[in-house]
Amino acid sequence: MVVIKKNYKNILLLLLFLLTFVCLTTGLILPALTITQFSFFTKSHSILSTFIILIVHQHYIIGIIILLFSVIVPYSKIILLAGLYFLPHHGQSWRKKLVHYLMIIGKWSMLDVMIVAFVMISLQGNFFISTQLNIGIYFFASSVILSMGLTTYMYNLLTKYK
Repeated sequence: MVVIKKNYKNILLLLLFLLTFVCLTTGLILPALTITQFSFFTKSHSILSTFIILIVHQHYIIGIIILLFSVIVPYSKIILLAGLYFLPHHGQSWRKKLVHYLMIIGKWSMLDVMIVAFVMISLQGNFFISTQLNIGIYFFASSVILSMGLTTYMYNLLTKYK
């Protein structure tokens, strides 16, 4: 009976890791924000297209920050967490420290959501510009929340079995 419960838990966790990965990828690709100017000109931007635009316009520092905290850190976090759970266990102390650091770093993944909120608030006061959130930002935020939940679960799992 214990083996069956553990298999269900493993399958559920694998599905949660996959769902987090799919939400992140979808959130990066789909439009996150639409900006309309003068009720005529509409542009939709995804997180990845924003990164590309910033690099093309030579805003390298901001582009690299978005790439780092929107793409590299979230994917690395998902892969490391899945590896920590599904690969053979060799000592708990370094695993616990790694998950603790992933919890700290993972909170910065919400940086994009905060930037989009800031842009929306700053543009809303303008009479000629309107903004609208798109599905991409919701997928991205969902992936961050799922990832934070998985990290917390892993941390609790590792501190439970000292």
